Amino acid sequence: MNAIMTLVIIVIVRDMPIRITFCLPGYAKRPTGGFKIIYEYANRLAQHHTVSVIHPNLLLTGSPWSEYPLRLGGWVLRQAKLSYGPGSWFSSHPRVQMSTVPSLHPRHIPNSDVVVATAWTTAEWVARYPASKGRKLYFVQDYEHLMTAPERRRRRIMATYGKPFTMIVISPVLQTLLSRNQVECTLIPNALDDTLYRVNHPIDAEDRNGLGFPYRPEPYKGTQDVLAALSPLVDRYDLQDHVWTFGSTSHPQLPSWIIYHHHPSDHALSALYNRTKIFVVGSHFEGWGLPGMEAMACGAALVSTDHGGIGAYAQDGVNALLTPIRQPAQLRDRIESLVKDDTWRRSIAENGVQAVKPFTWERSTQMFERLLSTVSRQINPRG
Repeated sequence: MNAIMTLVIIVIVRDMPIRITFCLPGYAKRPTGGFKIIYEYANRLAQHHTVSVIHPNLLLTGSPWSEYPLRLGGWVLRQAKLSYGPGSWFSSHPRVQMSTVPSLHPRHIPNSDVVVATAWTTAEWVARYPASKGRKLYFVQDYEHLMTAPERRRRRIMATYGKPFTMIVISPVLQTLLSRNQVECTLIPNALDDTLYRVNHPIDAEDRNGLGFPYRPEPYKGTQDVLAALSPLVDRYDLQDHVWTFGSTSHPQLPSWIIYHHHPSDHALSALYNRTKIFVVGSHFEGWGLPGMEAMACGAALVSTDHGGIGAYAQDGVNALLTPIRQPAQLRDRIESLVKDDTWRRSIAENGVQAVKPFTWERSTQMFERLLSTVSRQINPRG
Protein backbone atom coordinates (compact mmCIF):
# COMPACT_ATOMS: atom_id res chain seq x y z
CA MET A 1 0.00 0.00 0.00
CA ASN A 2 2.87 2.40 0.77
CA ALA A 3 4.35 1.83 -2.68
CA ILE A 4 0.98 2.61 -4.30
CA MET A 5 0.59 5.80 -2.26
CA THR A 6 4.12 6.87 -3.18
CA LEU A 7 3.37 6.35 -6.87
CA VAL A 8 0.17 8.38 -6.58
CA ILE A 9 2.02 11.23 -4.89
CA ILE A 10 4.71 11.27 -7.59
CA VAL A 11 2.10 11.29 -10.38
CA ILE A 12 0.24 14.16 -8.72
CA VAL A 13 3.46 16.15 -8.33
CA ARG A 14 4.48 15.64 -11.93
CA ASP A 15 1.02 16.54 -13.25
CA MET A 16 1.36 19.93 -11.59
CA PRO A 17 4.48 21.65 -12.98
CA ILE A 18 6.14 24.01 -10.53
CA ARG A 19 8.22 27.10 -11.28
CA ILE A 20 11.45 26.67 -9.30
CA THR A 21 14.28 29.18 -8.88
CA PHE A 22 17.64 28.22 -7.37
CA CYS A 23 19.81 31.15 -6.20
CA LEU A 24 23.49 30.19 -6.21
CA PRO A 25 26.29 32.09 -4.43
CA GLY A 26 28.17 32.95 -7.63
CA TYR A 27 29.96 30.75 -10.17
CA ALA A 28 31.92 27.54 -10.09
CA LYS A 29 34.35 27.41 -13.00
CA ARG A 30 35.70 24.12 -11.64
CA PRO A 31 33.98 21.13 -10.00
CA THR A 32 32.50 22.08 -6.63
CA GLY A 33 30.44 19.68 -4.54
CA GLY A 34 27.74 22.10 -3.39
CA PHE A 35 27.17 23.51 -6.87
CA LYS A 36 27.16 20.02 -8.36
CA ILE A 37 24.31 18.94 -6.07
CA ILE A 38 22.19 21.94 -7.10
CA TYR A 39 22.88 21.35 -10.80
CA GLU A 40 21.92 17.68 -10.39
CA TYR A 41 18.59 18.60 -8.81
CA ALA A 42 17.99 21.24 -11.49
CA ASN A 43 18.57 18.70 -14.27
CA ARG A 44 16.20 16.16 -12.80
CA LEU A 45 13.48 18.59 -11.77
CA ALA A 46 13.56 20.26 -15.20
CA GLN A 47 12.18 17.08 -16.76
CA HIS A 48 8.79 17.88 -15.19
CA HIS A 49 9.01 21.47 -13.95
CA THR A 50 10.25 24.92 -14.98
CA VAL A 51 13.66 25.44 -13.40
CA SER A 52 15.83 28.57 -13.29
CA VAL A 53 19.35 28.67 -11.83
CA ILE A 54 20.59 32.17 -10.97
CA HIS A 55 24.30 33.09 -10.77
CA PRO A 56 24.99 36.57 -9.28
CA ASN A 57 28.08 38.66 -9.93
CA LEU A 58 27.64 40.70 -6.74
CA LEU A 59 26.62 38.51 -3.83
CA LEU A 60 26.92 39.95 -0.33
CA THR A 61 24.29 42.37 0.87
CA GLY A 62 25.97 45.59 1.89
CA SER A 63 28.90 45.13 -0.54
CA PRO A 64 30.98 48.30 -0.93
CA TRP A 65 30.35 50.46 -4.00
CA SER A 66 34.02 50.05 -5.00
CA GLU A 67 33.28 46.43 -6.00
CA TYR A 68 30.48 47.30 -8.41
CA PRO A 69 32.43 48.33 -11.54
CA LEU A 70 34.53 45.13 -11.63
CA ARG A 71 31.61 42.86 -10.80
CA LEU A 72 29.32 44.49 -13.33
CA GLY A 73 32.08 44.24 -15.92
CA GLY A 74 32.14 40.49 -15.31
CA TRP A 75 28.38 40.34 -15.74
CA VAL A 76 28.56 42.15 -19.09
CA LEU A 77 31.30 39.77 -20.25
CA ARG A 78 29.26 36.71 -19.31
CA GLN A 79 26.22 38.14 -21.06
CA ALA A 80 28.28 38.56 -24.23
CA LYS A 81 29.71 35.03 -24.01
CA LEU A 82 26.48 33.47 -22.72
CA SER A 83 28.62 31.74 -20.05
CA TYR A 84 25.90 31.31 -17.44
CA GLY A 85 26.45 27.81 -16.16
CA PRO A 86 29.16 25.43 -14.96
CA GLY A 87 30.82 25.16 -18.36
CA SER A 88 32.63 22.00 -19.38
CA TRP A 89 32.66 20.25 -15.99
CA PHE A 90 28.90 19.67 -15.83
CA SER A 91 26.31 19.09 -18.55
CA SER A 92 23.07 20.95 -17.89
CA HIS A 93 19.70 19.76 -19.11
CA PRO A 94 18.59 21.97 -22.04
CA ARG A 95 15.40 22.88 -20.18
CA VAL A 96 17.30 24.36 -17.21
CA GLN A 97 17.29 28.13 -17.58
CA MET A 98 20.79 29.24 -16.59
CA SER A 99 21.09 32.99 -15.90
CA THR A 100 23.75 35.41 -14.78
CA VAL A 101 22.61 38.59 -13.03
CA PRO A 102 24.32 41.65 -11.52
CA SER A 103 23.13 40.71 -8.01
CA LEU A 104 20.40 38.78 -6.23
CA HIS A 105 18.23 41.89 -5.94
CA PRO A 106 14.59 40.86 -6.49
CA ARG A 107 14.41 42.86 -9.72
CA HIS A 108 16.70 40.25 -11.29
CA ILE A 109 14.79 37.20 -10.02
CA PRO A 110 11.92 35.65 -12.01
CA ASN A 111 8.50 35.19 -10.46
CA SER A 112 8.24 31.59 -9.28
CA ASP A 113 6.27 29.17 -7.15
CA VAL A 114 9.31 28.38 -4.98
CA VAL A 115 12.67 30.10 -4.63
CA VAL A 116 15.57 28.23 -3.04
CA ALA A 117 18.45 29.85 -1.17
CA THR A 118 21.52 27.61 -1.44
CA ALA A 119 23.97 29.33 0.94
CA TRP A 120 23.80 31.79 3.82
CA THR A 121 24.86 34.62 1.51
CA THR A 122 21.91 33.90 -0.77
CA ALA A 123 19.54 33.44 2.18
CA GLU A 124 20.11 37.06 3.24
CA TRP A 125 18.70 38.13 -0.14
CA VAL A 126 15.94 35.56 -0.52
CA ALA A 127 14.51 36.25 2.95
CA ARG A 128 13.55 39.75 1.75
CA TYR A 129 11.91 38.74 -1.54
CA PRO A 130 8.25 39.60 -2.14
CA ALA A 131 5.67 36.81 -2.34
CA SER A 132 5.72 36.95 -6.14
CA LYS A 133 9.17 35.32 -6.16
CA GLY A 134 7.72 32.21 -4.56
CA ARG A 135 7.61 30.33 -1.32
CA LYS A 136 11.06 30.50 0.32
CA LEU A 137 13.21 27.44 0.91
CA TYR A 138 16.73 27.29 2.34
CA PHE A 139 18.92 24.36 1.27
CA VAL A 140 21.70 23.97 3.86
CA GLN A 141 24.63 21.84 2.66
CA ASP A 142 27.51 22.64 5.00
CA TYR A 143 28.51 23.94 8.38
CA GLU A 144 32.29 24.33 7.99
CA HIS A 145 31.92 28.06 7.34
CA LEU A 146 29.88 28.41 10.52
CA MET A 147 32.59 26.56 12.47
CA THR A 148 35.54 28.48 11.04
CA ALA A 149 34.20 31.98 10.33
CA PRO A 150 34.99 35.08 12.43
CA GLU A 151 32.42 35.85 15.09
CA ARG A 152 30.72 38.64 13.14
CA ARG A 153 30.14 36.34 10.15
CA ARG A 154 28.99 33.54 12.42
CA ARG A 155 26.27 35.81 13.75
CA ARG A 156 25.15 36.60 10.21
CA ILE A 157 25.05 32.91 9.30
CA MET A 158 23.09 32.02 12.42
CA ALA A 159 20.65 34.85 11.75
CA THR A 160 19.69 33.32 8.41
CA TYR A 161 18.53 30.16 10.19
CA GLY A 162 15.91 32.20 12.00
CA LYS A 163 14.38 33.66 8.84
CA PRO A 164 10.95 32.47 7.57
CA PHE A 165 12.19 29.62 5.39
CA THR A 166 11.20 26.03 4.83
CA MET A 167 14.53 24.46 5.77
CA ILE A 168 16.19 21.52 3.98
CA VAL A 169 19.37 19.81 5.17
CA ILE A 170 21.44 17.06 3.55
CA SER A 171 22.69 15.16 6.60
CA PRO A 172 21.82 14.26 10.21
CA VAL A 173 24.63 16.42 11.59
CA LEU A 174 23.06 19.50 10.01
CA GLN A 175 19.62 18.46 11.23
CA THR A 176 21.01 18.22 14.76
CA LEU A 177 22.76 21.57 14.44
CA LEU A 178 19.56 23.35 13.44
CA SER A 179 17.39 21.53 15.96
CA ARG A 180 19.68 22.82 18.73
CA ASN A 181 18.69 26.27 17.56
CA GLN A 182 14.98 25.37 17.56
CA VAL A 183 14.82 25.26 13.75
CA GLU A 184 12.68 22.60 12.11
CA CYS A 185 14.03 21.12 8.89
CA THR A 186 13.50 18.36 6.36
CA LEU A 187 16.33 15.89 5.74
CA ILE A 188 16.93 15.05 2.07
CA PRO A 189 20.19 13.12 1.78
CA ASN A 190 22.74 13.63 -0.97
CA ALA A 191 22.97 11.07 -3.73
CA LEU A 192 25.35 9.50 -6.23
CA ASP A 193 25.04 8.67 -9.90
CA ASP A 194 25.28 4.89 -9.59
CA THR A 195 25.82 4.52 -13.33
CA LEU A 196 29.07 6.41 -12.89
CA TYR A 197 30.32 5.79 -9.37
CA ARG A 198 30.27 2.02 -9.11
CA VAL A 199 32.66 -0.93 -8.88
CA ASN A 200 34.12 -1.52 -12.35
CA HIS A 201 37.32 -3.19 -11.16
CA PRO A 202 37.45 -6.06 -8.64
CA ILE A 203 38.03 -5.06 -5.04
CA ASP A 204 40.55 -7.89 -4.64
CA ALA A 205 42.43 -7.20 -7.92
CA GLU A 206 46.22 -7.09 -7.54
CA ASP A 207 46.46 -3.86 -9.53
CA ARG A 208 43.95 -2.10 -7.26
CA ASN A 209 46.92 -0.68 -5.38
CA GLY A 210 46.31 3.08 -5.24
CA LEU A 211 46.04 5.20 -2.14
CA GLY A 212 44.14 8.44 -2.77
CA PHE A 213 42.87 11.56 -1.04
CA PRO A 214 41.19 14.85 -2.06
CA TYR A 215 43.41 17.94 -2.18
CA ARG A 216 41.99 21.21 -0.88
CA PRO A 217 44.09 24.16 0.35
CA GLU A 218 41.63 25.34 3.02
CA PRO A 219 42.99 24.44 6.49
CA TYR A 220 39.70 22.88 7.64
CA LYS A 221 39.90 20.35 4.78
CA GLY A 222 42.74 18.66 6.65
CA THR A 223 45.08 18.09 3.70
CA GLN A 224 48.13 18.68 5.88
CA ASP A 225 46.88 16.08 8.35
CA VAL A 226 46.62 13.51 5.54
CA LEU A 227 50.14 14.33 4.35
CA ALA A 228 51.47 13.93 7.89
CA ALA A 229 49.68 10.58 8.18
CA LEU A 230 50.93 9.23 4.86
CA SER A 231 54.52 10.46 4.95
CA PRO A 232 55.95 7.80 7.31
CA LEU A 233 54.13 5.03 5.42
CA VAL A 234 55.53 5.78 1.97
CA ASP A 235 58.98 4.23 2.44
CA ARG A 236 57.78 1.67 4.95
CA TYR A 237 55.37 0.10 2.43
CA ASP A 238 56.93 1.19 -0.86
CA LEU A 239 54.04 3.50 -1.83
CA GLN A 240 56.03 6.00 -3.93
CA ASP A 241 54.22 5.25 -7.19
CA HIS A 242 50.78 4.62 -5.73
CA VAL A 243 49.69 7.77 -3.83
CA TRP A 244 47.46 10.17 -5.76
CA THR A 245 45.24 13.16 -5.15
CA PHE A 246 43.02 15.51 -7.12
CA GLY A 247 41.79 19.09 -6.91
CA SER A 248 41.22 22.38 -8.70
CA THR A 249 44.49 24.08 -7.70
CA SER A 250 46.76 24.47 -10.74
CA HIS A 251 50.14 23.95 -9.08
CA PRO A 252 49.82 22.66 -5.51
CA GLN A 253 52.92 22.30 -3.37
CA LEU A 254 53.03 18.56 -2.76
CA PRO A 255 55.76 16.00 -2.01
CA SER A 256 57.28 14.33 -5.07
CA TRP A 257 55.81 10.94 -4.15
CA ILE A 258 52.25 12.17 -4.83
CA ILE A 259 50.66 12.06 -8.29
CA TYR A 260 48.36 15.05 -8.75
CA HIS A 261 45.30 15.10 -11.06
CA HIS A 262 44.07 18.58 -11.91
CA HIS A 263 40.23 18.64 -11.78
CA PRO A 264 39.63 15.26 -13.45
CA SER A 265 36.28 14.55 -15.11
CA ASP A 266 33.74 12.39 -13.30
CA HIS A 267 34.64 9.46 -15.54
CA ALA A 268 38.36 9.90 -14.89
CA LEU A 269 37.75 10.21 -11.15
CA SER A 270 35.65 7.06 -11.13
CA ALA A 271 38.49 5.22 -12.89
CA LEU A 272 40.95 6.47 -10.26
CA TYR A 273 38.70 5.33 -7.41
CA ASN A 274 38.43 1.92 -9.07
CA ARG A 275 42.21 1.48 -8.94
CA THR A 276 42.36 2.61 -5.29
CA LYS A 277 42.49 0.24 -2.34
CA ILE A 278 42.38 2.91 0.40
CA PHE A 279 40.93 6.42 0.19
CA VAL A 280 41.69 8.96 2.94
CA VAL A 281 39.73 12.04 4.00
CA GLY A 282 41.15 14.40 6.63
CA SER A 283 38.47 17.12 6.80
CA HIS A 284 37.68 18.80 10.09
CA PHE A 285 34.12 19.75 9.12
CA GLU A 286 31.88 18.57 6.26
CA GLY A 287 28.16 18.83 5.71
CA TRP A 288 28.39 15.55 3.79
CA GLY A 289 31.71 14.70 2.12
CA LEU A 290 31.11 13.57 -1.48
CA PRO A 291 34.63 12.25 -2.30
CA GLY A 292 34.53 9.73 0.54
CA MET A 293 31.14 8.44 -0.58
CA GLU A 294 32.22 8.30 -4.24
CA ALA A 295 35.31 6.29 -3.33
CA MET A 296 33.27 3.85 -1.25
CA ALA A 297 30.85 3.30 -4.14
CA CYS A 298 33.82 2.40 -6.37
CA GLY A 299 35.24 -0.18 -3.95
CA ALA A 300 37.91 1.78 -2.09
CA ALA A 301 38.14 1.23 1.67
CA LEU A 302 37.53 4.59 3.35
CA VAL A 303 39.68 5.93 6.20
CA SER A 304 38.33 9.29 7.32
CA THR A 305 38.06 11.76 10.12
CA ASP A 306 34.69 11.82 11.84
CA HIS A 307 33.95 15.22 10.32
CA GLY A 308 30.20 15.28 10.92
CA GLY A 309 28.56 14.71 7.56
CA ILE A 310 30.17 11.30 7.15
CA GLY A 311 27.82 9.91 9.78
CA ALA A 312 25.10 9.82 7.11
CA TYR A 313 26.74 6.94 5.27
CA ALA A 314 29.72 5.54 7.23
CA GLN A 315 30.01 3.51 10.43
CA ASP A 316 33.36 3.03 12.12
CA GLY A 317 34.73 -0.49 11.92
CA VAL A 318 31.88 -1.66 9.69
CA ASN A 319 32.08 0.09 6.33
CA ALA A 320 34.84 2.65 7.04
CA LEU A 321 37.49 3.48 9.64
CA LEU A 322 36.93 6.80 11.40
CA THR A 323 39.24 8.90 13.58
CA PRO A 324 38.89 12.14 15.54
CA ILE A 325 39.66 15.31 13.59
CA ARG A 326 43.13 16.90 13.77
CA GLN A 327 44.75 13.61 14.84
CA PRO A 328 47.11 12.63 11.97
CA ALA A 329 48.81 9.93 14.07
CA GLN A 330 45.50 8.11 14.52
CA LEU A 331 44.74 8.58 10.83
CA ARG A 332 48.12 7.01 10.04
CA ASP A 333 47.45 4.04 12.30
CA ARG A 334 44.07 3.30 10.68
CA ILE A 335 45.57 3.53 7.18
CA GLU A 336 48.41 1.22 8.20
CA SER A 337 46.01 -1.32 9.68
CA LEU A 338 44.37 -1.76 6.27
CA VAL A 339 47.69 -1.83 4.42
CA LYS A 340 48.83 -4.68 6.67
CA ASP A 341 45.56 -6.63 6.72
CA ASP A 342 44.17 -7.02 3.20
CA THR A 343 41.33 -9.28 4.34
CA TRP A 344 40.00 -6.53 6.60
CA ARG A 345 40.54 -3.96 3.86
CA ARG A 346 38.38 -6.01 1.48
CA SER A 347 35.68 -6.45 4.12
CA ILE A 348 35.52 -2.71 4.82
CA ALA A 349 35.44 -1.95 1.09
CA GLU A 350 32.69 -4.47 0.32
CA ASN A 351 30.56 -3.20 3.20
CA GLY A 352 31.16 0.34 1.97
CA VAL A 353 29.80 -0.47 -1.47
CA GLN A 354 26.59 -1.82 0.08
CA ALA A 355 26.27 1.10 2.51
CA VAL A 356 26.04 3.78 -0.18
CA LYS A 357 23.71 1.94 -2.57
CA PRO A 358 20.51 3.43 -1.08
CA PHE A 359 21.67 6.98 -1.85
CA THR A 360 20.18 7.26 -5.34
CA TRP A 361 19.19 10.36 -7.24
CA GLU A 362 15.77 8.86 -7.93
CA ARG A 363 15.00 8.69 -4.22
CA SER A 364 16.39 12.13 -3.33
CA THR A 365 14.67 13.84 -6.26
CA GLN A 366 11.34 12.27 -5.34
CA MET A 367 11.74 13.60 -1.78
CA PHE A 368 12.59 17.06 -3.14
CA GLU A 369 9.58 17.03 -5.50
CA ARG A 370 7.19 16.06 -2.71
CA LEU A 371 8.41 18.90 -0.52
CA LEU A 372 8.23 21.41 -3.38
CA SER A 373 4.68 20.29 -4.19
CA THR A 374 3.57 20.71 -0.59
CA VAL A 375 5.22 24.11 -0.20
CA SER A 376 4.08 25.49 -3.56
CA ARG A 377 0.42 24.97 -2.66
CA GLN A 378 0.86 27.43 0.20
CA ILE A 379 1.91 30.41 -1.94
CA ASN A 380 -0.17 33.33 -3.12
CA PRO A 381 -1.73 33.21 -6.62
CA ARG A 382 0.89 33.33 -9.35
CA GLY A 383 2.37 36.77 -9.98
